[in-house]
Amino acid sequence: MELNIKKLEDTIAEIKKKYKLSNDEIAEVMGINYSYLFKILNKTATPGKKIFDAVNNLCKAYNLNPNDYIFLN
Repeated sequence: MELNIKKLEDTIAEIKKKYKLSNDEIAEVMGINYSYLFKILNKTATPGKKIFDAVNNLCKAYNLNPNDYIFLN
């Protein structure tokens, strides 16, 4: 599986702005620690099952399509 990190980063920024959420609050919605999310967005950590589950949580919470962020290869 691959993750569209740029699109995820843009979406997170939009959600944070629209709902006035902090970094910790958006990470809480995703069910992960913000430091892990930060590492994924900055490409200093390799995406694994945890981030794919987190993207699904984000998509469920904000009625987004996970297929826009996660690709099977």
